[in-house]
Amino acid sequence: MIRNPLKNGQTRLMILLIFNTVLFAAVYFALPVLLRFAYLPAVYLAVGGGFLLAFVLYNRGFSLRNAKPEDLPESLPLEEREAKIEEAKRRFRGSRWMLTIVIPILLTFLFDALYLFVGQTMAGWFG
Repeated sequence: MIRNPLKNGQTRLMILLIFNTVLFAAVYFALPVLLRFAYLPAVYLAVGGGFLLAFVLYNRGFSLRNAKPEDLPESLPLEEREAKIEEAKRRFRGSRWMLTIVIPILLTFLFDALYLFVGQTMAGWFG
């Protein structure tokens, strides 16, 4: 079953994701043409990789993702186990904004790859 991404107050994140994708793609394709800046893919790769690494580290490697109190060591009190699980959920909710930078960068690289491999071929058909 496909979840509706606009439920549960995620409309703002979806709009930000679309806006960032358009903005990042426009900058990615226009800046090298306008300013002859050839290092933009390396900059995007570094920024995207940095944010992705920060996302994973901030969420502690997702080690408590979908965990139940029974999955944690029995030596911890039940309240502490539940607190750790709630902390992991809070961290994930608090770090979703990082994905609004990582996903548009990945989509921009996808658009670039499509342009390089499919766009050039299609341009050759008509030109």
